[in-house]
Amino acid sequence: MTNNDYIKLLSAAADANMNMIRVWGGGVYEDDRFYEICDSLGLMVWQDFMFACAMYPGDSNFLENVRLEAIDNYNRLKKHTCMALWCGNNENLAAWKRWGWEKTAIKEQSQEIADKIWHDYDTLFHHILPKVVYDFHPEHGDIKYNIGTDYWASSPSAAEGIPETYKTGDTHYWGVWWGKEPFENFNSKISPFMSEYGFQSFTEFSSFQNFASLEDTNMYSEVMKSHQRSSIGNATIEEYMSREFKKPKNFESLLYVSQILQADGIRTAIEAHRRNKATCMGSLYWQLNDCWPGASWSGIDYYGKWKALHYNVKKAFKPVIISHEFIDSNLQVSVVSDLKEAFIGEVEISLMPFNGDSILQNWKQQVSLKPFEVGAILTIFKSELPKFEKKKQSYLKLVLKEKGKIISSKNIYFLPFKDLKIANPEIEYKAIVNKKEHKIDLIITCKNFAKGIHITCNSKENFSDNFFDLDAGQRKKVSIYLNEKENSEEILNSVKVKSLVDGF
Repeated sequence: MTNNDYIKLLSAAADANMNMIRVWGGGVYEDDRFYEICDSLGLMVWQDFMFACAMYPGDSNFLENVRLEAIDNYNRLKKHTCMALWCGNNENLAAWKRWGWEKTAIKEQSQEIADKIWHDYDTLFHHILPKVVYDFHPEHGDIKYNIGTDYWASSPSAAEGIPETYKTGDTHYWGVWWGKEPFENFNSKISPFMSEYGFQSFTEFSSFQNFASLEDTNMYSEVMKSHQRSSIGNATIEEYMSREFKKPKNFESLLYVSQILQADGIRTAIEAHRRNKATCMGSLYWQLNDCWPGASWSGIDYYGKWKALHYNVKKAFKPVIISHEFIDSNLQVSVVSDLKEAFIGEVEISLMPFNGDSILQNWKQQVSLKPFEVGAILTIFKSELPKFEKKKQSYLKLVLKEKGKIISSKNIYFLPFKDLKIANPEIEYKAIVNKKEHKIDLIITCKNFAKGIHITCNSKENFSDNFFDLDAGQRKKVSIYLNEKENSEEILNSVKVKSLVDGF
């Protein structure tokens, strides 16, 4: 990673309204520049010690080597204001206690060997590493200092040596993805700190072309399988996709639809965590970026292209958002504020047809929240919502305004996309080249509703917004700043705009 790589990646995190980055224990201790940039951007760092998904030796030479490495990295990084938490390991405790590793060791080896493995774990993660954090902390000896704010033995866990419970500590929820549970389960699987969850998607087609050829345009080709990070990956994406969408018409559409799927699922999770801030005050999805091109859980691919996920995360992590949940078939609309001051605004909800721009029904409600408050603003009962065929023909537009300006919005669909009757949106755009600022502005309009508008071009940079919905008759301005090596006219000629209906 170069300095520019760090700046681009961490700036993208900050631009998406994130305030914490987790450095995973299966990676590396990052370069000093990484932490300096986090300091400057206000990004807190959850730093794993470099242990993940394994049980480690307990001989004296190994443990002393680990201790010295921990001292070296702790002392190197402790000066950074971004450092919020040191975590002993990633999923080692969960693997031993919940994944069957302990039982396997007893069955295939002996109780004595299992006890020895656990003793070595306890020595390393409950004694050596926390002692490093305590002994070398700049406030060592201060009776006000609380070691618990700086060291967490294992993620996920309820407490030291105690596996996750959802009641205390942090949680890795993989019922969605590994367990094939529906996205709706994100609304109920919530703990005090959701430190890992996720869903995969493929790269966009331009990124695919960087590591594959046209003969590889099949999700089960050898190249696509080699660039898949999960043993169940492609089949799992395909299964979830079939729940929501018809079969994409071609390979390029498959890649695109997979990103819409991922974005919708993870936005559901983030909003659920934020709505339940009385229970949950942390939401870190897996994962921000890639170290290898291909299908993965990332929101930014190996080549730096923002997926639909990253654009949607930016909306989901705004300081104030409008959100929803169906409870007993009734729609509950909430507003979540992370502001230090009170918030006053207005919620507008409109029932809209997919074809045309007339408002079928409308609800309004004033909003007044205290600092950091969540408010259940409005309930629309089942009897008020569309029924039967009308569910296929309409959607709800949720808008949150402050002083008349829209600050958060989202759309709700009553059925899976494959069951909706959405007309051709007839998208048009006008391009404006600003040579002085070396950027291109696009003014997007559509005659009918459009979901997941995706703008592509040959630039290596990212648009200011992408994969967005657009109401009939609405105008949206999207910009892209080109790098110094890119020709604006050539990039303009490569621009393509499509929406989700074009994928089938």
